[in-house]
Amino acid sequence: MRTSSRFLGALAAAASFAPSALAQNNEPVTFTDPGTGIVLNSWGLANGAPQTQGGYTFGMALPSDALTTDATEFIGYLQCAAKDEKGWCGISLGGPMTNSLLITAWPNEDTVYTSLRYATGYAMPDVYSGDAKITQIASTINSTHFTLVFRCENCLQWNQGGSSGGAATSSGFMVLGWVQAFPSPGNPTCPDEVTLEQHDNGMGIWGAVLDSKAANPSYTAWAAKATKTVTGDCSGATPTDVVGVPVPTGTAYDYIVVGGGAGGIPIADKLSEAGKKVLLIEKGFASTGEHGGVLKPDWLAGTQLTRFDVPGLCNQIWVDSKGIACEDTDQMAGCVLGGGTAVNAGLWFKPYALDFDYLFPTGWKSKDIQAAISRVFSRIPGTYAPSTDGKRYYQQGFDVLAGGLSKGGWTKVTANDAPNSKNRTFSNSPFMFSGGQRGGPLATYLNTAKKRSNFDLWLNTTVRRVVRDGGHITGVEVEAFRSGGRVGTVNVTNVSGRVILSAGTFGSAKILLRSGIGPADQLQIVKASTIDGPTMISNTS
Repeated sequence: MRTSSRFLGALAAAASFAPSALAQNNEPVTFTDPGTGIVLNSWGLANGAPQTQGGYTFGMALPSDALTTDATEFIGYLQCAAKDEKGWCGISLGGPMTNSLLITAWPNEDTVYTSLRYATGYAMPDVYSGDAKITQIASTINSTHFTLVFRCENCLQWNQGGSSGGAATSSGFMVLGWVQAFPSPGNPTCPDEVTLEQHDNGMGIWGAVLDSKAANPSYTAWAAKATKTVTGDCSGATPTDVVGVPVPTGTAYDYIVVGGGAGGIPIADKLSEAGKKVLLIEKGFASTGEHGGVLKPDWLAGTQLTRFDVPGLCNQIWVDSKGIACEDTDQMAGCVLGGGTAVNAGLWFKPYALDFDYLFPTGWKSKDIQAAISRVFSRIPGTYAPSTDGKRYYQQGFDVLAGGLSKGGWTKVTANDAPNSKNRTFSNSPFMFSGGQRGGPLATYLNTAKKRSNFDLWLNTTVRRVVRDGGHITGVEVEAFRSGGRVGTVNVTNVSGRVILSAGTFGSAKILLRSGIGPADQLQIVKASTIDGPTMISNTS
């Protein structure tokens, strides 16, 4: 075992700490670190627990008045699992991965490194830009575990790009999140450039009760033990710069459609069908095999299918979202070609008439859209039996519920044959799958659009903002989201050209606000942002 402090007995002591699952064990266990004498409230998962291999422990000690006055710092303890001295783990001080201060830790040779991070989406978190600081008290590394005792200053209140949050220790309760993984991080000696592989060894959120032993009069003396600052060495870090491709000179389109999802793909198809020169811009990469996607599990090797083609892999995004989930929203969303239709469960229901009649204006009532609905379902008919052999499997749960509902007076219907029968009815689910594979806009509208010479598709490209002269849009400014994406400004046809934003609820709004379009109070928030403020278009232009 290699050790960087008086911590030789910690692993053995911590191994005996074996509470039940974090989510089910909110009450703390008092843990005294034998190497430092620091007393902490601790929570953990035992080695052998079903949620993770090797166990996981987090502990916290607070200043003496922290249960009456909200603390800004704490002393933390992490014991995390490793394989052959490799792996990483983390703690979210706000519970979820997004919009919380994240502490990540990993071993490399004889050092445990840390990095404070902040995520706005379900992707690699950014380096935290606030004034939080970690100094180490003790650490150990062996082949199966690594441990770290540390002081985290200014860590219980956070602010990143105008988004703020914090944990109130005076409430005697905190919501925390945990995660750990076995793959070794990339660039491990450079905390600011580290790349963390998807967590493959468990994650979760729990409510942590702080008892009277969490706050201790010895805190100041313990904090003084934190004297080691690990800055790392970035001389050997692998560059992660994105390389973009300049927008071709003189390029212009009748319509630029932003967002290759459920809205953007069909409208780009229809406009190109009408003879318009159309550009569809998607920030993500190709998803399904027929459009050039390559991401797949080993058991699909030798086929043209990807993970996105296989309906049963839709939930994979919750455990393997790297490069797929959008980074610029704190809601789970697919930033790949097809958007949500490439990653969701593919449920495919005809709309309920009353939704349109009650919520939508004249011209958009249910009777006005029936022809459009018929056209959509002629292109994407859907199926109630998504398997290739036309059979439904694992129906035991449905059968139990159906039996109970039937005895309770409910009626079984075929959902899309009776879209307005919503009262005390049930149905097998309809899916937008075809031949056992994902269907939807990717397999229909995009295929026909790509056959036309007046249609172009740019992948891995983000629209930063629309370019406008007063109220008239002249083009869009784009930047590479990944290498190979476009960089520069692409114009619309003079006078008659149009831009259609279909980048989702959050994505379209972000583009508008960056472009100086939106409510005045929200534009002031964007203007104050260190990321978007300096380059946003004034709302007075």
